[in-house]
Amino acid sequence: MVVVLLALVSACGGGSSASDRVAACQQRYRAGLTDTPAARRAVSQLCTQAEQAGLLDDHGGTTADQLRTLLKTHPDALSPLCQLSLQRSLGADTAAAARYLPPGGLHALTARACQNLGPFLTDDGLDQHALFRARGRGVLVPVCVAGSLASPHNQSLPYSNADTRKLLTRICQQAWSHGLLHADGSVDSAALAALGTRISRQMLASGQITPQQ
Repeated sequence: MVVVLLALVSACGGGSSASDRVAACQQRYRAGLTDTPAARRAVSQLCTQAEQAGLLDDHGGTTADQLRTLLKTHPDALSPLCQLSLQRSLGADTAAAARYLPPGGLHALTARACQNLGPFLTDDGLDQHALFRARGRGVLVPVCVAGSLASPHNQSLPYSNADTRKLLTRICQQAWSHGLLHADGSVDSAALAALGTRISRQMLASGQITPQQ
């Protein structure tokens, strides 16, 4: 995510006319994103807004302070690119699990995580670590649950659908708390398996989940 957002801060490169500055900015961003209609729209919108606000210099660049100025009048200016970056890092692993995600899917989850980015903007770009610490739980826990529910192994667990979801939700919540879920959607598999075994035993012993006959 930080690589994409740094593009505008560091260099959107070259050209003194408005159209040249915007075109150069768009080219730089597209090099850091998968070329999709959504990516092209997000890049075009951000670069055009920056140019219209007079924030691009003769080389098409701008500073973090100028981006903060842009966010005051266009608070969602960076959100589409943040979403696309986050979706790119998570999307490949969630395609099969999409039907288990909350309403709105990954788009809705990343939209909530990527709103109001001003507090996370630094002179080096977006502080992805601070953003992840503050908002990652709301994205990664549902993604973890959905991926776990889609697993053939977990679909064969001897519990009702409701109990299976309850168990996997608890495991994913605890996995986040223990730092086992990472920003790129990967997990510490061995630690997660051990955590899952421990939580399963605890929930069985307390009667929170019940095996089906």
